[in-house]
Amino acid sequence: WLLAKGFLLNTYEALNSAGSVGVTAVTHGMVCAIDIDEFPVMVQQGAYLASTDDVRLNADQSRLNPVVSACKWIHCSGAGTLWLNAQGLWEMVEVDGSFTMNSRYVMAYTQSLTLHAPPLAGLKSFLTSGGGVECRFKGRGVVWVQTDAAKAPVIWQKTG
Repeated sequence: WLLAKGFLLNTYEALNSAGSVGVTAVTHGMVCAIDIDEFPVMVQQGAYLASTDDVRLNADQSRLNPVVSACKWIHCSGAGTLWLNAQGLWEMVEVDGSFTMNSRYVMAYTQSLTLHAPPLAGLKSFLTSGGGVECRFKGRGVVWVQTDAAKAPVIWQKTG
């Protein structure tokens, strides 16, 4: 299935006997497994690696504002497991209040959080710097964040 530009989804199924499929990260980073069932998860397209067949994927960007949709999010729902590909190390950050992070380091977040991004000034910065835009999360939920390098320390600051 072609979900979004540059995103191809393959389905593997054992027909006559049990089988296994091996997946590996595209980059030198770590792989993160997420079990979803309580809240849908929004995953950046570049972080999606694989999922079980009971996870529904939707890459429709029409309900997101232009700055947020520039990140190409995949809406993942259902009950199953997602595997994400980090650029380096990853960490799960529990949010209760507010949390601000550059979009370049956000792999995924639970949809129980509200994502706010800056207006067009942020889009100009995103397009010209290659560094991402500021993402402000509000509410209670989880954000999965990553580093750029496999040996970089994972330190994040919570606000609120």
